[in-house]
Amino acid sequence: LATNAATRVLDEGGNAADAAIAAAFMLAVVEPTMSSIGGRNQILVRRSNGEFLGYDGMTEVPAGYVAPAEAPAQGYATIAIPGVVAALARLHEEQGLLPLADLLAPAITTAEQGFGILPAEAARHARALKLIKDNPGFQRTFLRDGRVHAPGERLRQPILGKTLRQLSVAGLGDFYKGETARAIAADMRGNGGFVTQADLASYK
Repeated sequence: LATNAATRVLDEGGNAADAAIAAAFMLAVVEPTMSSIGGRNQILVRRSNGEFLGYDGMTEVPAGYVAPAEAPAQGYATIAIPGVVAALARLHEEQGLLPLADLLAPAITTAEQGFGILPAEAARHARALKLIKDNPGFQRTFLRDGRVHAPGERLRQPILGKTLRQLSVAGLGDFYKGETARAIAADMRGNGGFVTQADLASYK
């Protein structure tokens, strides 16, 4: 699905940067445990004149982070400031040709309408069943009648679709300084996370 999204962008006159952005957002939908918009990335670009560029979308430690005596293996306290969206935003601003809404459209449609979950993704959900059951957000998204989806079953992610639609309309900067940022910060506050609105706004 990510490859198809990228190919469609190229067919519509987009360039490699546009195709990479469309593929990245689609991967966030179809492989959320591996390629989430809440994670990190690094992007390498070779321009037609032979120049190389790098975009560093790695995570950053929140300003108010307090290291515990024993580091948790999972949960809100392990979440850093995400860099994926910022790196894709800068790539689009500096290298992209097509409107952002065109690049996000395939991912939004797939998140809202669903797709047949891939075997490897279904297996990762099955291994994480206890963690999923411990997290209300994960439960709403990844469980069907209290169980994980079997390979090929349709997984719908309406909340992710709504988030991507918001970014499509408001711009990717909304993830760091808009409605999306406020929602992330509120969720962090309510669940013991360290990432704040100020952290998101100051990400570079």
